[in-house]
Amino acid sequence: MLFEKKKMKSELFKRVVFAIIGIPIALFLIIYGELPFLFAIIIISSVALYEFYSLAKLKNVNSNFALGFLFNLIFILFIYFSLSNAKILINSGFIILVLILLLVLSAFSLEMWRRKENRLLNVSTTISGILYACFPFYSLILIREFYKITEFFINNNINLPLFFINQQNLEEFSIFSVIFVLITIWICDSAAFFIGKNLGKHKLFERVSPKKTWEGAVAGFIASILSSFLLFYFFVPNFPYIHSIMLGVIIGIFGQIGDLAESLIKRDVGVKDSSNLIPGHGGALDRFDSILFVFPLVFVYFILLLVC
Repeated sequence: MLFEKKKMKSELFKRVVFAIIGIPIALFLIIYGELPFLFAIIIISSVALYEFYSLAKLKNVNSNFALGFLFNLIFILFIYFSLSNAKILINSGFIILVLILLLVLSAFSLEMWRRKENRLLNVSTTISGILYACFPFYSLILIREFYKITEFFINNNINLPLFFINQQNLEEFSIFSVIFVLITIWICDSAAFFIGKNLGKHKLFERVSPKKTWEGAVAGFIASILSSFLLFYFFVPNFPYIHSIMLGVIIGIFGQIGDLAESLIKRDVGVKDSSNLIPGHGGALDRFDSILFVFPLVFVYFILLLVC
């Protein structure tokens, strides 16, 4: 019992130290943007991809690490720099489709030369690793640089919703959007944890995550909606209430699904954490599991606001 208490205090201390150091760095990277932000995304997504491939290796699946890292870099650089070029931006959907096709062809072609077992699983995991571990960070770039997309609409005389036009600084709105998602996810996770721990009685998915409860999930969902509404109410008052609520719904549902998805993978391979990279937190996938589906869906929602 005494050993457990000491261990908990040690883990808490590590978490506090990491937060004191990590939060200011994260805020600087998000606010400053540009190349430091780009390099940070490259590093974090590559670590997340490495962890995913390493977890798969525990199931005797030999992903093509080099191919995965190469295409992750290609996707990131293309997405980031295409936002500054109108001609490329117009054709970005087609180019992304071509890159995905090249990824699939390369994975199958190279597997013919690799002397590894479970070839179908090797190819599938190489491709799915990028979709699962890296695409959320591509969406993070798109949200952080969303003002460039809105500027593209303005420069080409495409009508924008009134609340985008009324933003005095579109880049500040983009920065706020990233910070808003991270804060709302943190509040959702915290509410789910504390309510679930103290009041939870009905298991959510015991075979996936034994400690999660329906009470905690509902608390996280409600907290997500409230925090989303309040953050927009105080910081972006002209943003329609219905959309701030809908964003809270998206984060409250899919943030928790992302958490469960990562738990499902770790339980399947029999590990507690995706790695020991971050003291007190595990690995990159452990730390960012809640954003895996949230950032892509928030970006999709923003795009729908532009075009609908």
